[in-house]
Amino acid sequence: MSPFALFVLWIVGRVAVQQQWQAQDQSNTRRSQAVLSLIMLGRYVLWRGTEAISVRHVTEALTHLQRQLKKIHAG
Repeated sequence: MSPFALFVLWIVGRVAVQQQWQAQDQSNTRRSQAVLSLIMLGRYVLWRGTEAISVRHVTEALTHLQRQLKKIHAG
């Protein structure tokens, strides 16, 4: 899979977490803790195609990524 495709799946997965859509795809035994990677979660969300992802959602996901990268570079 191309790096760009992985990046898009990560963004969609991050949006899913922010919007609390991940519970639909988690196993029945572990709803309180994340068990899916953001990339797998992004694949499930896109495959279903039922959730609407707005520009604001994507912007929030990119802001989260930016904060995480700053932490890595600062630490």
